[in-house]
Amino acid sequence: MNRALIRSVSVSLALLSPIPLAEANDLNLLGCWRSQNMDQYLSDGKIINTNNDCVSEFSLREIRSECQNASGRVNNLSTYEITAPGRFVATLSQGSAAAREPPQPRVFEYVVDGEWLTLTSFPQIRANAQSPAIDKLVGLAVRVNTPSGKDTCQPRGPSKIRVGGGAVSSLLLTVPKTYVPVLKDPFGPLANPHLEKAINFSFLIGQFVPAGSEKVSEEAVSMPGGRYVLVVEDYRVGSRPMRPADFRQYKASIKQDIGQDKVSCEDEKRLCFSTAYSREGRASSLTTEFVNLKGRIAIVYGLAFGSTPEDSKSARRSADIFAEQIVRDNP
Repeated sequence: MNRALIRSVSVSLALLSPIPLAEANDLNLLGCWRSQNMDQYLSDGKIINTNNDCVSEFSLREIRSECQNASGRVNNLSTYEITAPGRFVATLSQGSAAAREPPQPRVFEYVVDGEWLTLTSFPQIRANAQSPAIDKLVGLAVRVNTPSGKDTCQPRGPSKIRVGGGAVSSLLLTVPKTYVPVLKDPFGPLANPHLEKAINFSFLIGQFVPAGSEKVSEEAVSMPGGRYVLVVEDYRVGSRPMRPADFRQYKASIKQDIGQDKVSCEDEKRLCFSTAYSREGRASSLTTEFVNLKGRIAIVYGLAFGSTPEDSKSARRSADIFAEQIVRDNP
């Protein structure tokens, strides 16, 4: 990604936090919001899904945004003006981190739907811009309920488990005591292509092995008991909340892809599959759980080496532990 593209995305992510008032007297929009997703529509037809650890807190006239990145926290201040229903103009204040050039007003279209806000902008393409340029940005933010008198409108901050190729998950997970995070590739030569794809394209929340088996070698990972868990956020949802009706359609599509005969649990918030596969002569049992967490989809993969009924139960137990934990952490 070229520097001009990175700068444009950074400014837009910073402006995802400055959320305007839908109406001058719409007090429901005052408060704190957390970035959930950003879809970048490029001039070559590609769509890039990304996200930053950002929050915003705004009053009637000014909006403070704060983002956590690799080098620390970045604060920006913006002013805004509602110019039409569903449209506002935002301008970064002088001295803001994202204002690397003289601040220019930017037009945004927005839709507030309950606890969700969708924000769309069409960045100006400069004459000397390198290709591909960003034609459109669509971002999603969710309301953060902050207790009165407490300063809780902040980024979640550095984490050992929310890692990945720049795609930061919005979901929060406290690691169960019986597991530990693994920061290196835990798969090595035993890699499952299905899980490799999950790592490469989804928002990675964490990779975990049972406590006491976290030692990683250069070739593979030492995993006594032959189990591990991978938790990701499904990037395919994009900048839209997954409502109950949407989740029903989502489940129908997943069942068509994987097979109704492999469904091991299903309710209004969860869909599970139990499968077996063999890679390089080694049999494994895999349980995959899709969990709807107030509009975002977490995918939990629990894997156990072996194909016995007990191996299948072990994979299912591992996935259940993390599915239950992530539901508790994202009420």
